[in-house]
Amino acid sequence: MADTPLRNGQNLGIVLVTLASRAAIEGGVMPETAFSLSDSYIRKLEKARTPETAYQLGRQAEYHYALLVKEKKNGGDVCTTVDSRIGLCKDYIFAHLHGRITMAEIAGALYINPNYLSGLFKKEEGITIGQYILQEKIKLVKNMLIYSRYSYIEIANYLGFCSQSHLGEKFKKATGLTLHQYREKYGVKEFLVK
Repeated sequence: MADTPLRNGQNLGIVLVTLASRAAIEGGVMPETAFSLSDSYIRKLEKARTPETAYQLGRQAEYHYALLVKEKKNGGDVCTTVDSRIGLCKDYIFAHLHGRITMAEIAGALYINPNYLSGLFKKEEGITIGQYILQEKIKLVKNMLIYSRYSYIEIANYLGFCSQSHLGEKFKKATGLTLHQYREKYGVKEFLVK
């Protein structure tokens, strides 16, 4: 119970993030990763300006945690990262996924040489940090297309793409569908833009 619909939405989102975080840990996700991601989503929930945004963030977190557990169940190394610096790198990426992320920023936050971090990440994950960031952003774009009414330009701006067309190009390359096609095919009817 809250005094305003916004506060109610924020509270529900925080509960959803907390429960999803605990379930993800039970599903095999490293506690450090789950808690870091939880902190990031709760900070965003506190900044939400509408109940719909709070709801969307809660659903986004739920989906994000489910993906982490799925990766773990499919033999991913969510819990078995050999080098803890890669786990910290991923945590940084998750916490800053809604903006532009540079290698220099990540390396600076981890007190590691950017070239060394880049090589280490590629060796352990099999993809570059840039590819990993794009992969994670595309997952969020899919979620936003399914569960929100945000316009394509709003999604592009929210996730730090330089333009809607840049997002559209990257999205089509990754999924084979345009943003509009994906939303039409998978979007929850109550969230489809009229």
